[in-house]
Amino acid sequence: MIPHPTAGTDLRARAEAAIAGSRAQEDPDYPLFHVAPPVGRLNDPNGLVLRDGVHHVFYQFSPFHPQRQVFWGHASSADLTSWRQHGVALVPDAWYDRNGAYSGSALPREDGVDFYYTGNVRSEQGERESYQCLMTSSDLETFTKAPANPLLAGPPPGYTAHLRDPQVAIEADGRYRMCLGAQRVDETGCVLVYRSSDRLSWTLAGELTFPDAAGRFDAFGYMWECPNLIRVPDADGVRVHDVLILSPQGIPAQREGFENIFACGYLVGHLEGTALQGATTLHELDRGFEFYAPQVFAGTSPDSPPLLMAWLGNASEDDQPSAEHGWVHALSVARELVIVKGRLQQRPRLALDAAMQAPPGLPEVLTDAEVAVAGLAGSRAFRLAFAADAS
Repeated sequence: MIPHPTAGTDLRARAEAAIAGSRAQEDPDYPLFHVAPPVGRLNDPNGLVLRDGVHHVFYQFSPFHPQRQVFWGHASSADLTSWRQHGVALVPDAWYDRNGAYSGSALPREDGVDFYYTGNVRSEQGERESYQCLMTSSDLETFTKAPANPLLAGPPPGYTAHLRDPQVAIEADGRYRMCLGAQRVDETGCVLVYRSSDRLSWTLAGELTFPDAAGRFDAFGYMWECPNLIRVPDADGVRVHDVLILSPQGIPAQREGFENIFACGYLVGHLEGTALQGATTLHELDRGFEFYAPQVFAGTSPDSPPLLMAWLGNASEDDQPSAEHGWVHALSVARELVIVKGRLQQRPRLALDAAMQAPPGLPEVLTDAEVAVAGLAGSRAFRLAFAADAS
């Protein structure tokens, strides 16, 4: 067993102390209806889950930024607009996640929620090791790492240690499916599919394939991150599509599109075993310059459109004005997904009827000059009215 580099320290207490000493709320530009870190750096959304009418969002969180020691933060909301921070949920204090608790997903159960995530380890020689792990909670207030961890230790033959971001779902036959972002030894990206009957013991079923894509995705980027394989209804109210959402690294920018540092997109098809039939084209998910690692909420009704949130950031983009106040990055607002003519249509979900009311005595529409004269540029009302996602 590799000794933990911070053995003898209380990482949770240090993180909570950093939160308590935060200056983030002093920033006039701190978001009002986007999830943002209470302190430090936020990146990927993790373990999104609807439970008892409340949406819970977990996210990668580095409270000691710029030191990159990744925890999971936790926020919740009943209306996807007003968010309550709950503090630290997942602490990288085990040998198998000692260099970071990386991205993962939620699997609701009758008596609680399972959270699957990747434990990141750097050996004494500087080599990467990745472990797929499980954390459980019965009340979404206390969290316990599974004694069986790690569930998957290292990559299978033919793949590198760039194996991460498990998304776990229940299949039609009652078994469980895990999709993992992966890299082959020839440094090309793919998705690996594992299956399990008990949520703990996993067997490799193979790569996710695209039989109708004429080999387009055989060497498509050098690593595929954050796969989400989901069911999305068609606008016609009859059909349901299988949609793979993923973040492939190493995709060159096109004349128009895929201009983020790392891309994210989706393919629409029909899943048969490990083959996504009919999927031929990766469509860009968002034209914003900072949009990455999207994830869909687990626990929503099969009859309801899936809800997606993403990181409003990307790699190497931490040089933000907000860093002066000790915080960096936020998550997008939630978006409902539906298929219209073979493409995803996204509809923001915000409850702004009350929050959007302007202060008394102001006209309903303000010119830029009136905003400046009224001194509203940094006010709550102004930020509510204009702080929408650049999507």
